Amino acid sequence: MRTVFVYSVLVIVILACNNDDVNWQEDTAFRYLPRACEYASASHNNRIDMGVKTGISEFNNTYSIEPLNGKKVVANDYLLNVSLGSITSEMTTKPDFNPDDYLAQPDLIMEQQLKQYLEQSNSNASSSHTNNMYTNLVDVEYRLTELKNIKVTSTTKLFDREAGDILNDKLEIYSAPAYHHFLFTHDKQLIGSIQQGWSLKEYLSYRPIASASLYLRFISTPVETPLETSFIIEMEMANGEILRDTTEIVNLLP
Repeated sequence: MRTVFVYSVLVIVILACNNDDVNWQEDTAFRYLPRACEYASASHNNRIDMGVKTGISEFNNTYSIEPLNGKKVVANDYLLNVSLGSITSEMTTKPDFNPDDYLAQPDLIMEQQLKQYLEQSNSNASSSHTNNMYTNLVDVEYRLTELKNIKVTSTTKLFDREAGDILNDKLEIYSAPAYHHFLFTHDKQLIGSIQQGWSLKEYLSYRPIASASLYLRFISTPVETPLETSFIIEMEMANGEILRDTTEIVNLLP
């Protein structure tokens, strides 16, 4: 199964009537989207150095995350995306598909904390609007169930471990999607931000409500590269459900 999340930014232009000298400003508003954890998804992504991509030296060591184009990627730039949600890719092919049909009931306690957290961390966020503002409408996905455990394995030998052996300690958190770094504990308390470099053990020690999506990277380059492999993720929820997915084959380069 492939779980699909849409993190959209819609730009709404509000025109000021009869005013040719408009001082346009940018505003950000958030729409909160709760989803149940019904499906897991694992996919390949690539960390891109924007200085190399654009040829602009000022962007050196500034990275973007893009879905892997093809099957080959340098292991140091490889990112494994793990996601949980209520939509699969098969659902999106239906003619009448609407992602809002798969939302859960809102949790107002969580949403109030999200509003405070996001507006404080985003200088352009505002609850008021003027006639000379662009408004970026950002969809913020959140989940409702505690994540008890994550297991990541490979279909081939990796880090001198046999196929099927757990690789959790060989991975760390790299990032979450924009506006999705918040961390809720199992009792619905938003305690801060998910940090780059956290181990999976450290992340799980907070007894987190599941993040919609996380990017994981290797702590070092596997000695077996180059090699082809697939990854299997297993997400154990506190309610007893175990959600799994297997990636397509990826060719990891040294």
